[in-house]
Amino acid sequence: MLEIFKQNTGELIKSVPLALLQPLGDIAEEAVSEDAAARYLKTGVRVGLKHIGAILAAYATYKAIVNKSDFFAKSAALLQYTGSTKLIALTEKADTRYWSTLPKDIRMGQTFIPSGEYEIKAKFSEATGGAGKSEYHPLGFVTVKDEKVPRLFNFQLTKVNP
Repeated sequence: MLEIFKQNTGELIKSVPLALLQPLGDIAEEAVSEDAAARYLKTGVRVGLKHIGAILAAYATYKAIVNKSDFFAKSAALLQYTGSTKLIALTEKADTRYWSTLPKDIRMGQTFIPSGEYEIKAKFSEATGGAGKSEYHPLGFVTVKDEKVPRLFNFQLTKVNP
């Protein structure tokens, strides 16, 4: 529910029901679960090959230095492999920015309000123990100069606890 308040007085002007257009949270979850099996295999092979490469590089370092000093050769190879594993871990860190930028739901509503300055809030209600509890999330302020000219306002909730 979208609620429109007069900015100066805080008086409730209108309550606008918001229709659910697209539940993106479900779509994102479904897309991730469908791709999971192939992704695990592909990631496992890629990480395994990186570790094999790191082991071979550390062994080559050991073989190149072993004639001069056995202790120094082992230390250099161990240091090289340890550094390689840290780099592998950094390069394999999951990039979840794409899914985290999607909203959970896309909702839309329409109303007409007279000229003025308003504060817009999203109202979420949940039933807790038989009693309804409402929670407001401020979305911002709008100024309507001419109510005869249609305006489109776009709001995004950054924190939702319905």
